[in-house]
Amino acid sequence: MIANTFGKNIAEQDFIINFLKFLAREFSNFKIFGVTVKDGAFVIYKDAKGNITDPQKITSRFMGKGVTDLVGAGDSFRAGVVTYIVKNIEAFKNDKIDIEQAIQMGNLFASRYIKAPLNDRYGSIEHYDKMLEIINK
Repeated sequence: MIANTFGKNIAEQDFIINFLKFLAREFSNFKIFGVTVKDGAFVIYKDAKGNITDPQKITSRFMGKGVTDLVGAGDSFRAGVVTYIVKNIEAFKNDKIDIEQAIQMGNLFASRYIKAPLNDRYGSIEHYDKMLEIINK
């Protein structure tokens, strides 16, 4: 995303929050939108009753030193979130899913991926149950 295109001086956090609110207004069939940032993600979602949450920031518990390459971080994040949702699909459909845990799963996938050696980027992404244990610590 190209930020500050219109020359307005707006803080990144305010820009992201306004962007998520815009998406929620424009795309009424959504369930969840998120924007990743250096230390986590901002997320907005619609519950089972159609209520839209306020955008919230979820700070990653898994970022840190040792980054090898950032290419693929967003895709890995998305893979982690989608994996969590698929493994908890009934809870997702019934508004019982833990959104923060889903985002942390995305953070964990991304963190593991970007810290891995370039010749084995997927080697540190373990089976879902093992990754869930890490999330739950």
